[in-house]
Amino acid sequence: MLRGWVTLGLTAAGLLGLPSTVAAQIVTQAKAVQATVAGPTVLWITLPATTTVLADTGALPRGATDALEASSVEGSVPSLLSADSLHATVIGLPDEAASEASLGSLGMSVAGNSIWVDFIMAEALAVAGAGGSGDSEIDG
Repeated sequence: MLRGWVTLGLTAAGLLGLPSTVAAQIVTQAKAVQATVAGPTVLWITLPATTTVLADTGALPRGATDALEASSVEGSVPSLLSADSLHATVIGLPDEAASEASLGSLGMSVAGNSIWVDFIMAEALAVAGAGGSGDSEIDG
């Protein structure tokens, strides 16, 4: 049941324009974290949002046969989240690409609600002519 609530919470946060976090990725690039925090309002003027990326592989060139990896022992976005064992990988072949991003010991605070998970991972695969697929795992 926790998996459903966490997924629902992350989906709702994205739909409500709240900070978007945890394993944001596309198939030719992987990021362990991409978090966008709304800017503060000062004298009725809203300042621009700030985006922070942790463990980013960078993008594979289209059609490349290569692998990219990014990792960090720990990372955080102040007032939003902290995690350890950040990892992102992308592997490309001329006709397919796969990516994966994961975090350990994630602690996150969104709209005054705290979420803690032991492990979270997202995977994506795209094959030319066959579309794409993805999977996710949330434990603890």
